[in-house]
Amino acid sequence: MAQMPEIIVLRKVKETKTTLEYEEFKPKTNLDRIRTADIDRLISWFCRGRLCVTCPYNGIECGIRDWLQKECE
Repeated sequence: MAQMPEIIVLRKVKETKTTLEYEEFKPKTNLDRIRTADIDRLISWFCRGRLCVTCPYNGIECGIRDWLQKECE
């Protein structure tokens, strides 16, 4: 069976009167979005919905801010 060719999407980066510059565009994954989020955005994601219903820190940002800033083990 023939393999499908890889599709590469290019995004225009810079344009002048004589040149065009492009770069390969790769859509962000959900993990990429999480990695680049600031702490307040992460807290709002964690504390939205069911997580806070069962969280012992309910109403205090779920204790998530402290946990996110804590040194990992």
